[in-house]
Formats: sequence, C-alpha cells, structure tokens
Amino acid sequence: MKLSLSAKGLFLYVAAKPKKWAFCADRIAKEIGCGTTAVLSARKELEKAGLLIKKRVRNSDGSF
Repeated sequence: MKLSLSAKGLFLYVAAKPKKWAFCADRIAKEIGCGTTAVLSARKELEKAGLLIKKRVRNSDGSF
C-alpha cells in the first residue's frame, strides 16, 4: 500500500514517542503546525495500512 507523505511523517513522529505515550490529534497538530483534520486523516491511513492500532484507554478520572 502506498502511503502519503503526511502518513509517513506521522508514523515517524509517533514511532519516536515513548511506549506509554497518549495520541492526541489536537496536541500533535499544534506541535507540528498543521490542522487536526490532517493528523486524523494520516492516522486513519496508517490504521488502514495496519501500521497503527487504535486502543482506547480509560483515564483515572473515568474518561477515555
């Protein structure tokens, strides 16, 4: 499967983070200077390619 440059960049960004790091599209968008929609699109592309697995984790306050 061919990946966009955005998806490749996001993959490298996420791969450089610690194992227990929490994915937050808004935070990533601010850090790398793009829109949240672009981050979410790249994430979806990586999930479809099987390179990123989304796992929901409950926080101590009960939120996800």
